[in-house]
Amino acid sequence: FSIISFSVLLFAISSSQAIEVNAMNEHYTESDIKRNHKTEKNKTEKEKFKDSINNLVKTEFTNETLDKIQQTQDLLKKIPKDVLEIYSELGGEIYFTDIDLVEHKELQDLSEEEKNSMNSRGEKVPFASRFVFEKKRETPKLIINIKDYAINSEQSKEVYYEIGKGISLDIISKDKSLDPEFLNLIKSLSDDSDSSDLLFSQKFKEKLELNNKSIDINFIKENLTEFQHAFSLAFSYYFAPDHRTVLELYAPDMFEYMNKLEKGGFEKISESLKKEGVEKDRIDVLKGEKALKASGLVPEHADAFKKIARELNTYILFRPVNKLATNLIKSGVATKGLNVHGKSSDWGPVAGYIPFDQDLSKKHGQQLAVEKGNLENKKSITEHEGEIGKIPLKLDHLRIEELKENGIILKGKKEIDNGKKYYLLESNNQVYEFRISDENNEVQYKTKEGKITVLGEKFNWRNIEVMAKNVEGVLKPLTADYDLFALAPSLTEIKKQIPQKEWDKVVNTPNSLEKQKGVTNLLIKYGIERKPDSTKGTLSNWQKQMLDRLNEAVKYTGYTGGDVVNHGTEQDNEEFPEKDNEIFIINPEGEFILTKNWEMTGRFIEKNITGKDYLYYFNRSYNKIAPGNKAYIEWTDPITKAKINTIPTSAEFIKNLSSIRRSSNVGVYKDSGDKDEFAKKESVKKIAGYLSDYYNSANHIFSQEKKRKISIFRGIQAYNEIENVLKSKQIAPEYKNYFQYLKERITNQVQLLLTHQKSNIEFKLLYKQLNFTENETDNFEVFQKIIDEK
Repeated sequence: FSIISFSVLLFAISSSQAIEVNAMNEHYTESDIKRNHKTEKNKTEKEKFKDSINNLVKTEFTNETLDKIQQTQDLLKKIPKDVLEIYSELGGEIYFTDIDLVEHKELQDLSEEEKNSMNSRGEKVPFASRFVFEKKRETPKLIINIKDYAINSEQSKEVYYEIGKGISLDIISKDKSLDPEFLNLIKSLSDDSDSSDLLFSQKFKEKLELNNKSIDINFIKENLTEFQHAFSLAFSYYFAPDHRTVLELYAPDMFEYMNKLEKGGFEKISESLKKEGVEKDRIDVLKGEKALKASGLVPEHADAFKKIARELNTYILFRPVNKLATNLIKSGVATKGLNVHGKSSDWGPVAGYIPFDQDLSKKHGQQLAVEKGNLENKKSITEHEGEIGKIPLKLDHLRIEELKENGIILKGKKEIDNGKKYYLLESNNQVYEFRISDENNEVQYKTKEGKITVLGEKFNWRNIEVMAKNVEGVLKPLTADYDLFALAPSLTEIKKQIPQKEWDKVVNTPNSLEKQKGVTNLLIKYGIERKPDSTKGTLSNWQKQMLDRLNEAVKYTGYTGGDVVNHGTEQDNEEFPEKDNEIFIINPEGEFILTKNWEMTGRFIEKNITGKDYLYYFNRSYNKIAPGNKAYIEWTDPITKAKINTIPTSAEFIKNLSSIRRSSNVGVYKDSGDKDEFAKKESVKKIAGYLSDYYNSANHIFSQEKKRKISIFRGIQAYNEIENVLKSKQIAPEYKNYFQYLKERITNQVQLLLTHQKSNIEFKLLYKQLNFTENETDNFEVFQKIIDEK
């Protein structure tokens, strides 16, 4: 299965909505909401600080004691919570770890220049000796070694310096005007030798002297790092208790500036960032007629689709349609399915169609692509004889005028050839000439004088042929179809797909764990389980039904070209995924919306689909190199903000093990010659089962109702079984690294779920409190109790 959206909650709606509430044990009443609001309002400052810590800090440890973790965390208690909120608003993350920084996963992509960045003393120290490091990217990441900082004031000062660097990314940024007060402060500090010696690097002091201490916009931009260093250093002196008096004595003006920030300045910055965040979260889209016009869909077809979206309470998302195909579809031109792989054209008189000669397509001039396209077209005609063919291209007056208006062709002078009248069609192409017959509107082409094609050919006038499809006994030319980006029905719609007997059997199960798992499996089976179809690609039963509904609706508008939606969604296009800047959306209210870039599409889906009760899953090739077109498309999980390529599915796990076996010719266990080892070995079967359950009852399903417990539990079970495998002396060394890597992936993902569960417990502490020799139900009850208490 593809990873399921966080919004697919395992829930049950009231009986009036045909789903039992008791199935999920979710009872959120108005009084609960009011009580939660009151509790939030009455939180103490200590609790607010704790929340800030939980949202920011990730703890990674193996052998260090809790005392050292606490002492490391105490460093953050000495700075205002507003500073942590600034860090959070910047998208920052803080890691407490006992791993050497040179081995930390977040620091593996550092450049040599970054590794040699200055410490608080303005020195470039070996990266291997670092115990704290601020990684500056679009969002800051602070990695802190777990140490006894209480006994080493210099090390604690270094930590505060790196924190200061993180927030200085916003306070002193090339994209923002420098705070006038800070700017004046720098000028005054440059006139005071004690202050400048304390806070400025020698290099910066020399630059100031060369510039006659004149600080303008260009000087700031050229020396941004030095300004950030001065701020960060002052920040470290001010908040490191043993060093504050040094700042007050040698740089009193800077001390006063930091004091103002502590007493309200940081709060103002935090509030400003929050407001910017609100603005940033606004999704800039086109709506209504503007969205429809930009989408490329035929208006009458879109109107028919919105009735279906309303009736079935479903989001229907389309990839952009070639604008040159819109009027072709409207006029009844057929649309291509998966049985035609040739590329359409975006130039010349054949624009919008799929030329049999692929040198007339958008791949013009690309020898390998043209050769491949020509073979594909011939193959389509041979393998689908009677269904797919080719016909001469004909253009009527309206089509010629449309191409002229779009600047694609010009209708030129008249010529007579063998007593027949033609009109030249001028284009910017350097290889071909075009003309149209006045008698039958057929379009011809030939190579220009002295020119040859990319395949080394030259020829006189011949008909342009385009790919065609048999529609009710008539071959109709082909154009691009409507590509679905996604379909997102409400869970109540998916519930209608489930046979009542199956549903009743599950919801009447007394065991809560089994009930939740059972309901999830039904939603998976009837909502997400997809099968390959030879003509329509990979899709579920309800998706097939949706395609039929969409195509029938278009035919009722008078369209005569057959189907316009020919295959499954981009969600399942794992071989050749494509990234589109614009996505056209019809929501369940029947509104037309067009997102303007990939990020906006993700945010729209997060806010309106995965953030609500709609079923959605992501293309599993995202954040990987796609096997077909080798595309790498980033997609971030809308809830955890993590890349979705986290824990493998059961199938991927087995596939990974098989890959290691093929390359090493060694089984998971030493001296194993069993070819069916993966299916027979109990530990491998258990891990695969837990991974399957992890996604079946997944974090994605429970997120909106704060019910990720089953996924967390399944993840911990998988982790425990992997621990057993690694402890086994029988495991082959070729597999050890993979299982270690898998263990780390599970740890990181489950910790994310714990964080978003608002649980204060660390993954490894939770793991140690569970007893996997008990039966599963008892262990799950213990697990739930621990989670609820935390």
